[in-house]
Amino acid sequence: MNNSKKKILIGIAVILLLVTLIVIFLGNREKEPIDNKNNGTPVAEISKTFSKVNDYKEYFSIENTISQTLALTEAFFAKEIYTNNDSTTRYYFVNGCITEVLMDDETTNYNKSVNYLLIVGMRNNNYEIVNLSNNISDLLDYAKKYDVKHQEINTGQRLANGIDNIQNILITYIEYFKEMLFFDPELAYNMLTADTKNKYLNYADFYNQIPDVYNNLSSAIFAYSKKEKEDIIEYYIKDDSQNDIKIIEYDIMNFKISY
Repeated sequence: MNNSKKKILIGIAVILLLVTLIVIFLGNREKEPIDNKNNGTPVAEISKTFSKVNDYKEYFSIENTISQTLALTEAFFAKEIYTNNDSTTRYYFVNGCITEVLMDDETTNYNKSVNYLLIVGMRNNNYEIVNLSNNISDLLDYAKKYDVKHQEINTGQRLANGIDNIQNILITYIEYFKEMLFFDPELAYNMLTADTKNKYLNYADFYNQIPDVYNNLSSAIFAYSKKEKEDIIEYYIKDDSQNDIKIIEYDIMNFKISY
């Protein structure tokens, strides 16, 4: 009788162990869908719906990743980024500009519109980068028509870190404006708020004062505050010389500046 009881208890223990293992196994299957037709490989989830990247850390991670592929003398500024969210393979379509100052500090190059595609495997953060045509008139429309599909990316190249610290982002905005003063003065002029534009007689007057504007503006921030409104964020900045700077942000890297 004792042996029978032992056998029954052992049998129950084995059954409980099997049930526990089955529950754990099924739980893991729910976390990552399995394709039974493909030897148990996790199902690839691909979205073909694209939207603008509006997360600071994600945005500047993509910008920094592109920057680290360029020459040391070059600087890249992303101006708009679109991606397909909720996908195991993420496609990032990026438009931006490249500035370059060569070692003699006198020779400069400027490409005002360059386009890239970063294909990122979200399971390992590896990426491939593709140089796209610089003559794409509508990047979002181009992304929607692209042949998006799941890919296993195993390049060993991982995405760079991004920033989400507001002070560092404001420094980036001010430095970008200061770069554009010399590389693209018309763009810099159009980045001014209406009240700052009114300080100048016209564009020619602004252009003649660019060296003074550049020298007077500092990206060393002493203090800042922000006011969130329905569609914009207003930043009020004091630089280390106690100058007042105001930045009106519409989207990431899409802003107006006043001083």
